[in-house]
Amino acid sequence: MRDVGPDKKPRVDINALVRYLIDYVKNPVQKISNLPDWNWPTLFTVHVLLSIVSGVLAGLIKFNFYRVAFGLFLMPLVSTVSTLMMSLFLYYYFQFFEKRTENFRKIFTLVVLA
Repeated sequence: MRDVGPDKKPRVDINALVRYLIDYVKNPVQKISNLPDWNWPTLFTVHVLLSIVSGVLAGLIKFNFYRVAFGLFLMPLVSTVSTLMMSLFLYYYFQFFEKRTENFRKIFTLVVLA
């Protein structure tokens, strides 16, 4: 039976995450073909960090304080909503047209890393 007491909060292993992302940058085709089995907090951490980095870099290319601030504060929100929408689209595409069920977390992981 499952213990119904207070659960331990799932932790994000930053060292393993950084190692995976470094390996992903070195060989993206091999790493995306074998998706990691990350929990939801790890997935959202990776997604938010990548969106912040890309948003701030986009703001620094044409240096403008408002673009940097947008990349820092609004880009994670906008990219999270768009990633969730794309993942939902793919999930329901597989449900209706391919007649098979795929794991939503794996689809979300694929969309984040792609």
